[in-house]
Amino acid sequence: MEEVAFKVSARAARLIGAENISNSESALIELIKNSYDADSENCIVYFEHLFVNWKGSLTRKEYAYLSSFNESEKYLSYFIEGRDGYRLKDNGDEETNKKVSQWVESACRIWIIDDGIGMNESVIKDYWMTIGTDNKEKSPVSKKFERIKSGAKGLGRFALDKLGKVSRVYMCPDPEFYDDVRAGVSVEWVNVWEDFLVEGKTLDGVKAKLRRLNHKNFHEGYVPSYVLRNKENGVDFSLNKYGVIICCDLNKEDWNKDRMLRLKKSLETLVPPVDRDCFNVCFLSNKFEGLNDKITSSVNYNYDYSVTAIVDSELKVSITLDRNEFEAEKFPESFFETEEFKFLGVKKEDFMRGIGSKSLSIRELMPSLSDDEMDALHGVGPFKFSFFFYKMARPTKDEKERLYYKDYNLQSRKSWNEIFGGVRIFRDNFRVRPYGEEGTAKDWLGLGDRSAVSPAGIGKKSKAWRVRPNQISGVIEISRVNNPLLNDKSSREGLQENKHFYLFKEIILSIVGVFEKDRSNVGYGIRQVNPLNYIDEEEQKEADKIAEKELANESSRDKKRNGSNEIKKLAKQYQKNKNQIKELQEEQKLLRSLATVGTVSTAFSHELKNIHGRLGARFRPIERAVSSALNNYDLNNKDKVLFESSRELLEIYKQQDFSIKDWINFSLVGMKKDKRRRRDVPLSGYFKKLQASWRRRFEDRKVNFSLSLEDQGISFNCFEIDLDCIFNNLFINSVEAFSQKKSPIERDIALRISIINSKLVINYQDSGPGLSGDIANPNEIFDCFFTTKRNEENGEEVGTGIGMWMVKSTVNEYKGKISINDSSTGFGLDMEFPV
Repeated sequence: MEEVAFKVSARAARLIGAENISNSESALIELIKNSYDADSENCIVYFEHLFVNWKGSLTRKEYAYLSSFNESEKYLSYFIEGRDGYRLKDNGDEETNKKVSQWVESACRIWIIDDGIGMNESVIKDYWMTIGTDNKEKSPVSKKFERIKSGAKGLGRFALDKLGKVSRVYMCPDPEFYDDVRAGVSVEWVNVWEDFLVEGKTLDGVKAKLRRLNHKNFHEGYVPSYVLRNKENGVDFSLNKYGVIICCDLNKEDWNKDRMLRLKKSLETLVPPVDRDCFNVCFLSNKFEGLNDKITSSVNYNYDYSVTAIVDSELKVSITLDRNEFEAEKFPESFFETEEFKFLGVKKEDFMRGIGSKSLSIRELMPSLSDDEMDALHGVGPFKFSFFFYKMARPTKDEKERLYYKDYNLQSRKSWNEIFGGVRIFRDNFRVRPYGEEGTAKDWLGLGDRSAVSPAGIGKKSKAWRVRPNQISGVIEISRVNNPLLNDKSSREGLQENKHFYLFKEIILSIVGVFEKDRSNVGYGIRQVNPLNYIDEEEQKEADKIAEKELANESSRDKKRNGSNEIKKLAKQYQKNKNQIKELQEEQKLLRSLATVGTVSTAFSHELKNIHGRLGARFRPIERAVSSALNNYDLNNKDKVLFESSRELLEIYKQQDFSIKDWINFSLVGMKKDKRRRRDVPLSGYFKKLQASWRRRFEDRKVNFSLSLEDQGISFNCFEIDLDCIFNNLFINSVEAFSQKKSPIERDIALRISIINSKLVINYQDSGPGLSGDIANPNEIFDCFFTTKRNEENGEEVGTGIGMWMVKSTVNEYKGKISINDSSTGFGLDMEFPV
């Protein structure tokens, strides 16, 4: 048998390099991590714009250089050759000249300069030139400062492809850490990345250039003079002779001021906002000098709670809380006798100083863990989680008096939150992106969903307060050595989402839950003992009496008495508000009941999934047996009738199975977590999935479904489960309406979706019998418990009366509008949502 070797196309380097790294900012961060791994004390990122204050002319050398850039033919065609070089044509088109000037001035080299231990020739050949090398896995600790290395994939050098067409790397190894080098010798490595795109070339056919160089002073020999004379950044490279200098030339992108400012802010969050070992990152630009700065981390002192949790290798969890939110010295003595204070588990003197701590086993933190989950948790490994909680709104005077809140600088909190908000993961002192960044990754823990389900304040008896995502900034510290199963994705954008990652998230959320319980108990304990809270009850009773008296005497009062009309309005509004609160309480009871149904469904979800797989198919052996009997045996008439009727019964049972299967599908799909996260939902894909889930029901009832989208790219930022709530209820109503005796033969459901005046407009129309003419006010169908569905045999109400109420309530949640349209046939709705 012939053995055939694999060949790797040279283009694979592009796949694992430029196309595998999301953006240039990520590429730069990878290279900074390499500097850290090489025991650098200082790393400079320098943007050298080559045509600062350009005057409209180019030397021949400059013209030749620019001809290597992207779109050069387009822009250089506007130049005319002269005796001394090239100048911009005087064509009178100011807009064109402006675009050409911007293109020329965007030409930029990116330098990454460090003072680490460098690399010798053997490291370059054996590791730098080897794709996917495992030397950092075999040697995870650095030589000089014994840092845990942040890299592991052996792909970091391909980040250079993202930053320029040509890469020049100068390396001077420190003889103290390399036996085969001598002082004064450096190495230059040059690579042209477009060589990897040559058609038909394999990876081993691409060659980088390597040569030795002699130097008197390494950094001064190669680093642009602008860097070395720029001393205000606080970094002095003359103190170190060794390291690596990277020049990314023929840059592919426009590094304008706004983009560089975003990069600088990203670098500010590259390391945790706490004290760290000596590693300085400096940002320099010769064009935007106002951005020049040493990137420093920051420590937060303006917080309400600071929480630190350490999970050790034995899965013991130590949690320390620093309560900085309340003026504890003002607490009534009776607070320290409450059950809520006892729950905190601290001495009074420690509480007065704001200190609290808890030591828990992982089973105490996360009850009911299975043995398999416990085994997987051991694979997660030890880590540290520190976070700050801070209110992001100024409390009212009344709130401060009732809850004894401290004063704080709100603007300072907003500034901190803008940079450091969200919970971020750091592996060996470097950020694992994108956790905590703007967008969906900002709330990767799903704190927004938790708070939306339970929006209660901290003083409520339910003690169900949940922190919001904009009120927290946190740092999770993991390590390649201690957390080997929390692996990076190959793109280096996030962690692999395996079972260990999901359990890791559950631990984080459980730790957040400990803090939430602590704050809720403090809040409710204060509300119980603060005398101001008793005043509310007495004032409410007194207000009830005044309103009742005022309204009872309304007819006999002197209508012209000063202030009587105003008092009457206040009394009526007071009673109206009380009735509204009562209605809301009734709705809350209903929602609790519905939530209970969902909880029960969730509890049985595993069993339902197992049943779901067998439904319909479980009758196949019996069908085959019946068919075999009818076809292969000489049966008498009585037995034939019996077997034929059995076959008919089996078909009925199969249809019943499919109905149950559809119900399970709806139940299980609705419980999926991804439907309970707010995101941009592409409507074309959503309705295709929804139609597929209703396909069998529509086919059985001979219902034709049509969808018309003005634009296939329309999406809606929402919770997908809310779309389910709207359209499942509408489909249910239409399908049931089609079964009425007076329903037309044609059964159509049509959806039209468009964007009109910055609003998402959805028109829903069916061809059923429409609303009953007995309904005096059609809008009553949106009232809770209103129903016209009755048993045709005895006239008894059979509808729940909550379907259309849920539809309208959901539309209202998104500040939308819903109305019954004036269609002459069937039933139709128009819905509008702001987008």
